[in-house]
Amino acid sequence: MEKECSIFGQLYPQKEYVDICVADSGRGLGKAYLEEKRLKLSDEDAIREVMVEHSTKPNTGRGYGVRTSKRVICEGLNGSFMLISGTAALISSGAQEILTRLPDFYWPGVIVAYRIRKPKQPVDISRFIE
Repeated sequence: MEKECSIFGQLYPQKEYVDICVADSGRGLGKAYLEEKRLKLSDEDAIREVMVEHSTKPNTGRGYGVRTSKRVICEGLNGSFMLISGTAALISSGAQEILTRLPDFYWPGVIVAYRIRKPKQPVDISRFIE
């Protein structure tokens, strides 16, 4: 089976935000942890592992990661973030965060979506970089 990745974006100039979505049809987070780390995790637990920066990749120094980009968008730009894999979704907006199971839904890969609001002033992202 051939794997695909798609990137979508839409600007809403009147509402002053842009939506960006990256979706792949790969193996998903749960399967990645199983194959790379021999960890059998639920889809929710696999998302939790990603959000504490426990990578399935063996090398270190891999950049700032999903958690940091979520913080920049949600805390720095007052935007929203969504991460979907398998039957689970993490939805974050500002300080609110929900990790939920999606009934009657399954995504084989990973979807990451951002709603980025137009900044009202310059944003210093250095406080979000770990």
